[in-house]
Amino acid sequence: MKLSARVSAVSAAVAISAVSLVAMLPASAASVDIESNLTGALTVKLGSGEELALGVPAGSKFVGTLDDATGGLTGNVTIASGTVPITSPAAGTLAFSMIEDGQAVGTIAADNTVTFTDSQSLRLDSIDLGTGPVAFPETCKFGPIAMTYTGTYDPDTGVIKVTSNTVNVPRLATDACGAFTAIIQDLLNQSTVKASLEFTAAVEVIEPPVTTEAPVTTMAPATTAPATTAPATTMPAAPRAHAARPVAATPKYTG
Repeated sequence: MKLSARVSAVSAAVAISAVSLVAMLPASAASVDIESNLTGALTVKLGSGEELALGVPAGSKFVGTLDDATGGLTGNVTIASGTVPITSPAAGTLAFSMIEDGQAVGTIAADNTVTFTDSQSLRLDSIDLGTGPVAFPETCKFGPIAMTYTGTYDPDTGVIKVTSNTVNVPRLATDACGAFTAIIQDLLNQSTVKASLEFTAAVEVIEPPVTTEAPVTTMAPATTAPATTAPATTMPAAPRAHAARPVAATPKYTG
């Protein structure tokens, strides 16, 4: 099914949700501008078998374009800097950045399968083994690491979910990390990296969902009824005692 069949002829709109920023397709446009938050996972598996879950830090984004006519997808995968705990050579924290080498290029096929390639370098920024961070030179990086992503596109939600192949992390250049080169090389020797990403690109205007939730009822604050004093009941006064009427004296018969 062609993606263009799903485009509504309406004005451009941009919808922002808790998980992503969605770019909508203007009626007259031939492509979709995408600017979406990236979520997912980025994992480095060390030669020792230990896994470093680098994650996809907040602030990571996919910015690019989807060609509606061809399904061509191009853009930049920007993964924000982050930190990861390490246990070797001692317990501490490693700060890292992913530096993109070039641009992501791929397609969304008619059956909604997604494929694109991208190249990143893993740069180590600093290490903290408990005495404070020690910065590495900018040359302390592994790469370029060419990755191929495959996954799916959901035309109803615009969500793209992809997972990369597992790629071997290349060795460091001589003295790339200064005095820590040998330690870092030993730490990441024979390691691999794999990523799964999720971002959103809508090519149709999705009507806002109809809210069906019952309105939230706010409980009225408890009120204390004012104390009321029952009015004193006045007993009806006892009826007055009527004075005995004087009885007229019967005149004596004097005949």
